[in-house]
Parts: sequence; structure tokens; C-alpha cells
Amino acid sequence: MAEEEKKQKKKRRRPDKSISELPNDEGMVHRINALHAALWDLPPVDLDDVEAVDERTKLFFTMCDMYGVKALWETYCFALGYCRSNISFIVQGKRNRPCRDIIVKARERLLSDLVQLMASGQTNPIPGIFLLKNNYGYSDKVEITTSTVDPTAEQRSIAEIKQRLIESVPQDDVVGEAHFVEVSTDGELAKELAKTPEN
Repeated sequence: MAEEEKKQKKKRRRPDKSISELPNDEGMVHRINALHAALWDLPPVDLDDVEAVDERTKLFFTMCDMYGVKALWETYCFALGYCRSNISFIVQGKRNRPCRDIIVKARERLLSDLVQLMASGQTNPIPGIFLLKNNYGYSDKVEITTSTVDPTAEQRSIAEIKQRLIESVPQDDVVGEAHFVEVSTDGELAKELAKTPEN
């Protein structure tokens, strides 16, 4: 048993390092977790108290700077103490709260920060585009405009269309006359409009 105890004592443990000494990825995770732990202890803000929402908003941006973490919409909603959908309803005007202007201004700052980071190459544009679509209403739009070649064609009668088709074919190329049949909407054959001449 003495040998087992010695083996346990010899296990190497990672020495405690400050956040600034950790590698970037590992340090970022620790900074995000530290920010979330600090926000966790904050009580939900009273959304009817404009000054409290303003104070919490400023505290949020200050804490993001302190911890070296990018400010995001979801984290802002978490800092206020509410889920993203509840705060989004306020922004969209579906829930009338006096703090709406402050929340909208904070949202616009978050949007501006994200766009600036993407434009300057400080953040990967792929997750940035996802965030823009998910949180800020951006979307890929492809507009296809269709138009008919002859807008008056729908207003012509079947007899006029038949006559135009016959006239459009040169007479030298005509082997036989056209045979038109009208089909009813239920798929059954209806009357024949023109009959082929009997030979």
C-alpha cells in the first residue's frame, strides 16, 4: 500500500496559473466562465426601472471589458436576468416596457461591435454571419422576378391563339393541319376545337 500512496503523490498536477498565463483557448474559456459566474450572482433587474436597466447595461459592458470577453446579445440578456426571447419581445415591441430604448440601444451597440470585429478581421465571419441572422434579423435573400414574354397572351381566346400558331409556321413546312383538343379541369377530354381533314 505504501507504493500506491507514493504513486498517488507523484501524480503531476497542473500548477495554478493566472488567466493571463493560460493559452488563448483555455484562457478564453476561463474568462467566459468567470464572467458568467459574476453575472450569475446578480439578481434579475426590474424592467420597469429605467435607471436600474441603464446601470446594469453599463455594468455588463464594463464587465465584458474587464474579463476580456466579447459582448454578445445572449450574454446581455443573461446579465439582465432574463431569457433572450423575453428581452427580444421587448425590443420588438410585443411587450411594452419603459426600458425599451435602453435595451434597443444596447442591442445596436452589440450589433455594431460584431460588424466592426468582422470587418476588421478580429472575429471569424462564419459565426458572425450566423449571429447576425439569428439575433439581428439578417437573411440571405434572392429575389426572382418572373414575367411573361407576351402579357396579352392570357387575354387571347383559344381561336386567336390557334390562328397565331398556324400563321407562325411557314406554309411550305406544313405537313398537316394542327389538331387542338381542349382538356377540362378534371382531366377528361372535352370537345375538339379543330378537326383534322379527312384524306
